[in-house]
Amino acid sequence: MDEETFEHLMKKDAGFGLNPPSSYQMILSLGKTSLESAVFDPSKKKFIAFLQHQIRNTSGKQEYFDRLKHIIIGEELLNLSYKSTSVIWQTQCATLVPMPLYDEQERKTYLQFNQMTDPDDVIYADKMQNADAYNIFAVPSQLMPVVEFLHPQIHNHASVFIESLLLTKRHSIEPMQVFVNVHSGFFDMVVIHDRKLRFSNSFAYATAEDFIYFVLFVFEQLKLLPEKNHVVLSGEIVKDSAIFEILYKYIRNISFAEPISEVANSYILQDIAAYQTQNLFNTILCEL
Repeated sequence: MDEETFEHLMKKDAGFGLNPPSSYQMILSLGKTSLESAVFDPSKKKFIAFLQHQIRNTSGKQEYFDRLKHIIIGEELLNLSYKSTSVIWQTQCATLVPMPLYDEQERKTYLQFNQMTDPDDVIYADKMQNADAYNIFAVPSQLMPVVEFLHPQIHNHASVFIESLLLTKRHSIEPMQVFVNVHSGFFDMVVIHDRKLRFSNSFAYATAEDFIYFVLFVFEQLKLLPEKNHVVLSGEIVKDSAIFEILYKYIRNISFAEPISEVANSYILQDIAAYQTQNLFNTILCEL
C-alpha cells in the first residue's frame, strides 16, 4: 500500500501484517526538516515499510517538537509495539572520544569542551566498536516526552554513518575513501584509510561556496587529490543542486552511495533514491 502527498510518503509491503509487529524492528530518524521511519523484518532480511514526513519551517524549538509530536501520534505505523525501536537524532552537537580515554562520568565535560550545550540537554554516548571510540552527543530535553512512549534506543546520526561505513567498506581495496553525507544546513565528512577511520567532522553551510570550501579544506589538510580521490555522496543532495554542481567542478570522481542488500531486496523501495536515506536504512547494520 502506497500513500503519497507533497509532505507525506508512506510505502508498506503487502505482507506487513502477516507477522506481529513484535517481530519487527522500527527505526525513526529525526532531522531539522523531515521525519523518516522504516520497519525491518529480520526473518525476511528486508524493509517492509517506509515513512517520510516533511516538517514545515517552524519559528522555534518548541514549535518543532510540537510538530514532531503531532506527526508521531497521528501515524499508526509509529505507534505499534515493535521488537525494538531506534531513534536517530540528527545533530552537530557531538564529539568523538577514543575508547581508551573515555570515562562515562566525564561525558558531559568532553562534549562541552568542543560544543555549546543547553543546561537541560540530555547527554548520550554511542559505543562505536569499529571506530574504537565513543560518540558523545546532546539531545534536547523537549524530545524526551515526544518519543519516550516508544521506549527507544537513542543514537546520533554520525554514529550510524561512521560505523556502517567501517562495516560495509572493511573489504574494500581502495586505500583512501571519502564520504560526504548531506543534511539541511550541515554535512558530515568521513575519510577511511586502510579500512580505519582517519577523519570525521561536521560542517555547517549556508551556500554552495561554504560547502566546497570545507570539502577542499579537508582535502588540503589530509593531502588528498581532487583529481584522483573518489567521493561518495549520500543524504539530502541531488544532481541538479548547486552544491553538487560546485562539488563536481572541483572533484570529478563522484558517485552516490549504493544501497545495502536489505534495501535492494525491498520492492517497496525500488523507486526511492536510497542514497538519500542511507543512514536510516544502514542503522540495522550497527551495534551501538
